[in-house]
Amino acid sequence: MTMATKDTGTTGPHGQTDYIEHGSQEHAGLLGLRKAAKEDNLELNSWTLEDMTAYGPQATMDFLKEVLRQKVSELTGPAPKVPDNAPPMWEPVVESNN
Repeated sequence: MTMATKDTGTTGPHGQTDYIEHGSQEHAGLLGLRKAAKEDNLELNSWTLEDMTAYGPQATMDFLKEVLRQKVSELTGPAPKVPDNAPPMWEPVVESNN
């Protein structure tokens, strides 16, 4: 099994050009995370939620802390294992002009 690294650009293990490396800044963005700044009042391992208001006005600080913990765990945990013989999840439909 192969994982793309920063020195291989954005090409995945099977040549996918839209591959996003596990644990990368792009992965963090997909999870709704960003690097925490000094003025952020919710932070875990230097990460914070990109938009805490996305969870609505009823979201408590305890709820937001748990959401942040889960997202940071996903980002910093091990990459999921995918068998080398796994088929592509999606193949684009090529339209012809016939």
